[in-house]
Amino acid sequence: MNFFYLPLFGFFLSLTAAMPKDLMAMNFYIESRDGREVLVATGPIELGDQFAYRDALEKTPVQPHGARVVYLDSPGGSVSAALAMSAVNDDFIVHMVIPSLAECASACASILFVSGAFRTMSPTGRFGQHSCSLNGIADADCNEELAQHAFRHGVAHGAVKAFVTYTSPRDISWFNTELLDCWGISYYPFSRESNFEHLDPCLYRAIKGDLPPGQTSWRVDMKKDGYRAFARPVSDSVRDFEVGIYCDENAPGQMFVDFDIAGTREQFAGILRTGRVNFRYDDGVTLPYTLEQVDNGFTRATFAVPEEFTRKLLTSTELIGVHFDVVPEYEAISSNVGTRTSQHALLFVANHCVNGGGG
Repeated sequence: MNFFYLPLFGFFLSLTAAMPKDLMAMNFYIESRDGREVLVATGPIELGDQFAYRDALEKTPVQPHGARVVYLDSPGGSVSAALAMSAVNDDFIVHMVIPSLAECASACASILFVSGAFRTMSPTGRFGQHSCSLNGIADADCNEELAQHAFRHGVAHGAVKAFVTYTSPRDISWFNTELLDCWGISYYPFSRESNFEHLDPCLYRAIKGDLPPGQTSWRVDMKKDGYRAFARPVSDSVRDFEVGIYCDENAPGQMFVDFDIAGTREQFAGILRTGRVNFRYDDGVTLPYTLEQVDNGFTRATFAVPEEFTRKLLTSTELIGVHFDVVPEYEAISSNVGTRTSQHALLFVANHCVNGGGG
C-alpha cells in the first residue's frame, strides 16, 4: 500500500523499481541550518527507514524550545514505512519543518509531518495530500487509517480525510502556509503554554460561515538561529495585521516589534507616516521603523524598541501592538494583541535572540 508522487506517476514507479535499494531509502543527515543543528530527511520513504531515522534522531540535538528539529523534503512513499517512522516520533518531542523551497507530499505530508509534536512550514515550502492507492486505485480503508492517525496527533479527522478522499491518487492538493494554518495542520511552539485554542479555522468557517476571531495567544516560531513570538488579531490563520516580537544579539537589551500587512512596500511607503509601539491602549512610544517587502505579498514594518522600554514591553499584562498615522485620505492603522496568557512565550523569545537579524 503506497502513496505515489504525481503527476509523474508512471515515471516514478519505473524509476524506483530500477534504483538500487540503498538509493531508494530516505537519506538522513544532521546539518547546521540557520545556526541550529537539525536533522534533514530527504527522498522517498521506504520500508526499513524507521531504523536509520531513529538512530539519526537520537543523535540530533534538542533545541531550546524542547524539541529535535527535522527538515523534510520528500515526495512520500510507503504508508507502512511512514507509519513506522511516525511511531519513532511518538518516542521523542519532534518539530517537523518543511523548509524553504522544499516539498513534503503524500505519505510525508499526511503521516510523517502530521506526527510531529510541532509542525511548521516556510512560506516557500509546500505540503501536498492525495489518496492512498492500492494497485493504482484509491484505497478508502487506508484513507480512513490516515485520518485516524492524524486525529491521534492533534489534527482534525476532516483536515486529512477530506483531501485524501477527494484528491485522486493521480493528483495532489497543495497547501501553502495559510491553508496549513487554516486547516489546523500546523502547530507552533508555546501554543499550549499560551492557552491557544486549536479551532481549525477552515472547518469552523465551513460550519459557521466565517473564520473564528483572532486569539490573544502568542505562539512562537523559529527565526534564523533564534525565535520570534507572533499573534494574529484577525483570525488564527490570517497573517494580515500579525504582530511579532524578537530580539537580536547585535542589539543587546533591545526588542524588535514587527507588523505584517498585505500589500507592497511601495504602496505603504506612500501611506504610512508616524508609527507607535503600544504597551497599553493609553501608553506607547513613537519610534522610527523600517519597511521591507517580505514573502507572499506582505510588507513588514519593524520597530527597534530602545532598551529603556524593554522591561515595560515584556512585562505588560495588557497588550503589545502598533499604530500608524497615515496620509489624510486613509484611516489610521492599528493592531493590538493582549499578552495576559503569553508571558512565558514572550520571555522565552527575549532570552533566545537571533544573531544578526533577518529570517
